[in-house]
Amino acid sequence: IVSFGTHIIVPDDMIEAVEGRAFNFHPALLPRHGGPFPFQSLLFHEEAELYGGMTLHCMTSKIDGGPIIAQKHCPFHPGTDRQRHSLALADAAFELMQELPAVLNEQIGPREQSLGERTYFPKDNIPVRVTPGMNMGDLHRFCRTVGQYFGRFPVIPIPGAASIIASGLP
Repeated sequence: IVSFGTHIIVPDDMIEAVEGRAFNFHPALLPRHGGPFPFQSLLFHEEAELYGGMTLHCMTSKIDGGPIIAQKHCPFHPGTDRQRHSLALADAAFELMQELPAVLNEQIGPREQSLGERTYFPKDNIPVRVTPGMNMGDLHRFCRTVGQYFGRFPVIPIPGAASIIASGLP
């Protein structure tokens, strides 16, 4: 099983049935920024330059927690075009895929992730909308994240209040 670019969670019994031959491409340098929205997490937590990249890892019952086979750093710099970055990630995945035959033939082995460095951000931990309890720091990061992700700064409607037009944020 090889998973790339999907949010589908492979059931544990399927992973067990293929006996260590289930692999996932994750678009961040694990163990940092595991979870379903790594790109948004990288931007929101201001770590896209440091931990942007592609990780090929073994699938286990722990989502994005399996042993790492190979990684390629693909930093996302401010002002970078999102589509170009996506192409760089696809190129990195193709490059990393070349490691699979050696893994399958047991010529090389994956390395365990350092769980002390692991960060996992489930979808509920990445803001997708402005909420009343959001502090100014999170609001600032949210606007910058959405602006970088979509290539423009958003107009954010807040029910019962004025809209925020996020522009010119560094």
